[in-house]
Amino acid sequence: MTFLVSSRQMRWIEARAIEAGRATEWDLMKRAGVGAADAIVRHLDEMQEDIGHFAVLCGPGNNGGDGFVIARRLLHHGFPVSAWELGGPEGRSEASRRARDEWLGLRNARSISEFDDHHVAQDTVVIDALFGTGLSRPLPTVASDALSAGLRRGKVIAVDILSGLDSDSGAFHGNDGFPPKSASLTVTFESPKLGHFLGDGVLGSGEVRTVSIGLADECSDLRTNERCTRLFDPNCISLTSVLDKRQDRHKYEYGHVLVMAGGRAKGGAARLAARAALRIGAGLVTVGVPEEALAENAARLDAIMIASVSTAKDLGSVLEDPRIDVLCLGPGMGVSDRSRDLIITALKASRRVVLDADALTSFAGNPERLFGNIDSTVVMTPHMGEFRALFSGIFDSWSKGDIRSKVDAVARAAALSGATVLLKGHDTVVATPEGDTCILSTACNPYAPWLATAGSGDVLSGLISGLLARGCSGKDAATIGAWIHAEAAREFGPGLTAEDLPGCVPAVLRRICGDAKPV
Repeated sequence: MTFLVSSRQMRWIEARAIEAGRATEWDLMKRAGVGAADAIVRHLDEMQEDIGHFAVLCGPGNNGGDGFVIARRLLHHGFPVSAWELGGPEGRSEASRRARDEWLGLRNARSISEFDDHHVAQDTVVIDALFGTGLSRPLPTVASDALSAGLRRGKVIAVDILSGLDSDSGAFHGNDGFPPKSASLTVTFESPKLGHFLGDGVLGSGEVRTVSIGLADECSDLRTNERCTRLFDPNCISLTSVLDKRQDRHKYEYGHVLVMAGGRAKGGAARLAARAALRIGAGLVTVGVPEEALAENAARLDAIMIASVSTAKDLGSVLEDPRIDVLCLGPGMGVSDRSRDLIITALKASRRVVLDADALTSFAGNPERLFGNIDSTVVMTPHMGEFRALFSGIFDSWSKGDIRSKVDAVARAAALSGATVLLKGHDTVVATPEGDTCILSTACNPYAPWLATAGSGDVLSGLISGLLARGCSGKDAATIGAWIHAEAAREFGPGLTAEDLPGCVPAVLRRICGDAKPV
């Protein structure tokens, strides 16, 4: 399992090793530089890239010191190398100054202000060691210009993190917005950073490889002392045991999902969610609709059942059936008193609940009423607009920079609401009320841009509902559901519409469970 750390946590890890006498600052810099250089050579060899020349851009801090060690190591490997520095020896740490001096004992270092497109040939590899994880301000113009030249013309490999990317938020602090191209590779140390998989970092980091610098014990100590965000990895979960079905079980043992729909001509979103819940393996699925919408939904549904639910009282009557395990509310329900009453009734019924779309927006003016009734297993799946409406105070603090990252914002929302919160995006974040956080980033897989289509979020709500019905925890239902959602989109590819998504789920399940024998 891959854990991600913030800049504060990484500083704690390094300081703990130094204070305990297990390493000096120079030891860590030397290990980082040597390990990064070797990782770069291995990567380029695997990619069968022609290397004509390495241009190493070295900043004024310890990231620049890593750069000088890298340059020296690459020279040792026999590659043509040039070093370009921002600033001289003044202001450097002792370790960074030593790394610079050792390079100057072999070659000179030119000023970064001279680096431009003319120094980048087609086979030049530019190594960005300008600024590391501590940067939280715009890049100096001279550094931004040099980095942009490398990104425009050459293959850029970032040391620890692409200069200008905030290592906590993934926001790019470049002078002209996002750089013209991303790094092809980022070599980071001991543990990936949050910013590699959030915001602009998803596109800007390229492939992320981690080099050990001897701090595994300190990383373990950190995880003992505080919760760390994990990167979702389907290989770390027994998906077969979660998603396969036993031959000796019947439908009621796989749960019953009730999806609430809106009125006449408003049932499409609920039907999408219902089909997704059935495809992911819920034993039964029912759509609850107002009386005036019964006929149109009956004409569109077969395996999915229909119940007449016009009022909160009707819902209470339906929920007298104890076999209904999970309620999915929001898709197409509308923002109304009816919706609010249905949601409060559902929350008081001691069932597992998924809230999305209109179920969240309905309480934008009075979120305390919603949060005050959350006493069962609840998963919220907002997009950014819905998150802003429901958690306006957290969103404002995040926008102003008082909250550093999307992970922190979602974690606070989960703690405030008492629900597991999944904030959608190319860097989806899931957080539980207990403080567990997880990132599902498109940086980890081929992109699924086709999910940017109307109704895809309704399908996600259905997938999560179905997984809850099958017995998953809120955290597992949210993370596994989001992963399958993206995999289904990649299965279909360009031209995807939300109606296609439920039909793509079986292909994903076959990849996971196809060779598994019923037990």
